[in-house]
Amino acid sequence: MYSGSDSNEVNKIFSRFPIPDSRFPIPDSRFPIPDSRVPIPDSRLPIP
Repeated sequence: MYSGSDSNEVNKIFSRFPIPDSRFPIPDSRFPIPDSRVPIPDSRLPIP
């Protein structure tokens, strides 16, 4: 039911509830990606 392509929908759902950001890891803070639907660059891995 949950997939990476649904991140935007999840963000909308989370925005409806008064949930502190500190309790949930923010994908945008961990991965510098403008849009989660875009393939994640290998910036996390050492590029040869």
